[in-house]
Amino acid sequence: MKAPDRRIQLLLFRLGQVRFGVPAEQVTGLRGFGQAAAAGAEACWIHGRLGFPQAPCYRAPTEAQVAHPDRPPAWVVLDAIEDLQDVALDAIKPFPALVQPHALRRGLWGILPGPGQPVLLVDLARVLETET
Repeated sequence: MKAPDRRIQLLLFRLGQVRFGVPAEQVTGLRGFGQAAAAGAEACWIHGRLGFPQAPCYRAPTEAQVAHPDRPPAWVVLDAIEDLQDVALDAIKPFPALVQPHALRRGLWGILPGPGQPVLLVDLARVLETET
């Protein structure tokens, strides 16, 4: 008897031409851009936390509330949310050894290859711990 696939649901989004995915369970809410500030909270821009050298042109910014096991929830600005995708964990590949330490420090933990452009996987809780 074949063991059942272990799976993860990913929230997919883009920053410029780069595709990203985050575990859907980390996102506890979505709001339109600027609504976190209107509610007295501050949202950080994800591109700065991921180490983008300059801000990409955000086409459809959305604020995502991120659950953290040891802190109150925080808000991060994502862009161009595309879809929820159910993925088998064994389809996710690690970063090449040369870039893996840098990727892990930035909160990137894997690559989902596929048709077209690969998806870089992000741990939002870790991203919120990084300095910009």
